Amino acid sequence: MKVRTFKWRHALWLAIFLFSLLCQGQNAYSQWWKDTVWTKETDQANGFYMLKFSKNDSLIVGHGYEMDLFFDAKTGNEITRIPGNNEIYFFNNDLNFLRLNEDEKTIEIWDATTYKIIDSLESNNIQIGKLDIAKDEKTVIAVTEDGLGKWDLGTKRLNKSRGFNIPDKIESYFLVRKRFDNIKITNDLSKAIVSFNLVYSNKQEPNATSFSKIYDMIYDFTTLDTIGRFQENTGFTFRLSNTNKYIACRTFNNNNYGLEIYDFNTKQLLWQIPVNPSSLTGYEFSPDDKYLVTAPTIMIWDLEKKEKVYQYSSGSSNNIAISHDGKFIANSIGNYISNFFARWDGTSVKNETENQKTIFPNPTNNTITVSFELHFSVQLNYSIYSGTGQIIKTLIEEHSNPGTITKTFDVSDLPTGNYFLRIIGENISLSYKVIIVR
Repeated sequence: MKVRTFKWRHALWLAIFLFSLLCQGQNAYSQWWKDTVWTKETDQANGFYMLKFSKNDSLIVGHGYEMDLFFDAKTGNEITRIPGNNEIYFFNNDLNFLRLNEDEKTIEIWDATTYKIIDSLESNNIQIGKLDIAKDEKTVIAVTEDGLGKWDLGTKRLNKSRGFNIPDKIESYFLVRKRFDNIKITNDLSKAIVSFNLVYSNKQEPNATSFSKIYDMIYDFTTLDTIGRFQENTGFTFRLSNTNKYIACRTFNNNNYGLEIYDFNTKQLLWQIPVNPSSLTGYEFSPDDKYLVTAPTIMIWDLEKKEKVYQYSSGSSNNIAISHDGKFIANSIGNYISNFFARWDGTSVKNETENQKTIFPNPTNNTITVSFELHFSVQLNYSIYSGTGQIIKTLIEEHSNPGTITKTFDVSDLPTGNYFLRIIGENISLSYKVIIVR
């Protein structure tokens, strides 16, 4: 009777598995076990406020609220961490990076191989906010407490500073707060775009009624003189696309359309993307400017066709980042960081090796054996994940040589349910659905 029951359960789970595969193939939605490169849990209880790939995509930096954590982008293994929570700006082919010191009045130069401070840019003891490094890596422009500053990255001298002219100052109200969110230098080194938020109130009291005026201003790269504004009230944050063809602005003018895409040169509104502006946590252009990625639910939007082409089962992401080669999308949820394959065309890329992979017995109640062909030497990680993508346990991590790889694992400690065995290494990602029955 026990044998018959096991066979009956075997058939039932197999039917459910095949049905689920059939259903998943009908749309451009995520199958996380095929999309996920790796997921890591960190000790940052408050999570992260930003993720960033290094210039050559070898590193992912998680900007925490107490620490900056550096991860190997291929494996997700933590390399090091440095105290503080200021943003990292890579240059010199990832050999160096800039970061503000803790009082945010000095721009430090770090060695990215030793993670030590080796120098700094000239300081005039004024508070510094966001900064950007020019494409030729010769100039740094930063937002300061009273304007803009411009440094020569070679000589480290502060060559020019310029105070802000407040646009459309409302004399009958009090300017109670200024906030600067972003700065970006154009590729041709002709302009710098700065977004800032002016908060006005009729009283200088902490809880007084207030309203905001939001501007994306354009400045001359050489002189730092004001050229004009891009748009008024287009949104507090913006992203300039990698080729400078588009600019995306977050907007609160319409709850049904949280992002507006403009032609950067003509200022023509091209598309309003239907995302909720109040819950939007991130948006980034693909390296070729054909797509835009939004969060918290990670979605890919085709800018030419004006449609959504892919949606990940990523949960509610706090931050996203796209690798410069366009192959990966990193995200953070709370104290977890994950790296995904980018699905720009709305279909699965070929991330699995072109070979016959097998797993048996499946369903099982004791052990599983996997077999596959490996065409190169590589370090492989074998881990079990839950059906929702959380790592359950790591089975083994070892170096493997080319050939037929066969491994047997004890899964008798897992309760009844559906799991995934993932085998991950450089240039290889294999996924097996594992069904446990008791």
